Amino acid sequence: MAGNATVNTMLRAAETGDLAAVKATIADGVDVMAKDGAKNTAIHLAAYRGYPDVVKLMIENNADPTVGNENNDLPSHLAALANHISCLQVS
Repeated sequence: MAGNATVNTMLRAAETGDLAAVKATIADGVDVMAKDGAKNTAIHLAAYRGYPDVVKLMIENNADPTVGNENNDLPSHLAALANHISCLQVS
């Protein structure tokens, strides 16, 4: 199991669109469903900030886009709220 520092690295990398760092943390075994204090996963953060490549990577690595955060917002809700249509078109 990865430590909190590694989880935080993955979450911040997803939030800033650092695809290489997200890939590295996944390769290190970080749980793709790890959450921050507001129960956002990396896919929530990437969708809200508009990084479709990170969203796609997370889904390819079994992140569940149907899990809500503490407000029951799904990653798709956050992408729509922030007008990041490209994150809604990831398949």
